[in-house]
Amino acid sequence: MGDPDGHRVSFFDEAVNRAEHGESLSLEAATFYTEQTVAFEKWLLAAQLSICGAGTIAVLNMTDLHSQPRFFAALWLFVGLLFALLFGNMRVGLLSRMSTNSIKSATAFRRAREQFAEAKITGASPNISAKEEDKPQIYQPVFSDKIISRLRYVPAICIMVGAGIVGEAII
Repeated sequence: MGDPDGHRVSFFDEAVNRAEHGESLSLEAATFYTEQTVAFEKWLLAAQLSICGAGTIAVLNMTDLHSQPRFFAALWLFVGLLFALLFGNMRVGLLSRMSTNSIKSATAFRRAREQFAEAKITGASPNISAKEEDKPQIYQPVFSDKIISRLRYVPAICIMVGAGIVGEAII
């Protein structure tokens, strides 16, 4: 193996370089996905909470609607508000688990890089074994993640049904 200048690169140098590269990519991916997810989740949750909360209050204050459609429209919007809060909380848990796993991956790469660097200095064989708590886990969806993926549209559906009831009652 060689570097771009044509010098021979030792096994340990190559291993350290690959570990540094893996650590860098893991941290970049963790940062990027965390930032993007947080930005989107904030926007989505704020929109759902605003629409459902303001819609519920507005419908309850509409005196020109009969009480039955007003009640059901407000009920649908309020259910949408509750689901938005519930799923917002579940999304935070999902983001936390994904972020933790990315950090574990970067830590494992950093430790491997340190062990290869130490082995290069001492001449000993590197002991590439990550601590159990630092080992990244293959993502396994938990029950709440499955609920989120199947029912994430409930607040939007509640908004549409509530708006439909109001629209039907007005016409």
